[in-house]
Amino acid sequence: MNMKTILLLLAFCASTVYCGVVDTTSCGGTGTWRELRIDTCQGELCEMVPGTPYSVEADFIPSAASPELCLNVTAIHLGFDIPIISTELPGSSVQPGQLYTIRYTITPNDSLKGFTVPITSTVGRCFNSAFVEMCRSIRVRIL
Repeated sequence: MNMKTILLLLAFCASTVYCGVVDTTSCGGTGTWRELRIDTCQGELCEMVPGTPYSVEADFIPSAASPELCLNVTAIHLGFDIPIISTELPGSSVQPGQLYTIRYTITPNDSLKGFTVPITSTVGRCFNSAFVEMCRSIRVRIL
């Protein structure tokens, strides 16, 4: 086996182990959803260890042009929203019909240790919070 083949094989193994496709549930949005990938997760339940950062990638196609997008990530526990991320996405000007990937990192803390909670990610216009391009929910067990 030559060096190029070995490097390609290592890259493939690393990508399949560390960034799996996670099942999501729609919670609204006018854009077209494609896929969510999270480090070391795959399928319908993502298990996370408190204090460990997890890279997240979400692919979607916006329905309308926007000069900027905002990301909100929220856990729901005992009926209460627990904000995780609420930020403007730098350089997030989008055009309709084009595929975009949003990348961010979440690091669970130990306040939800032992619980399985839904985590919702919403992407929409910053200046009009009522306009949501994408809203997806996943199930996460905090170990």
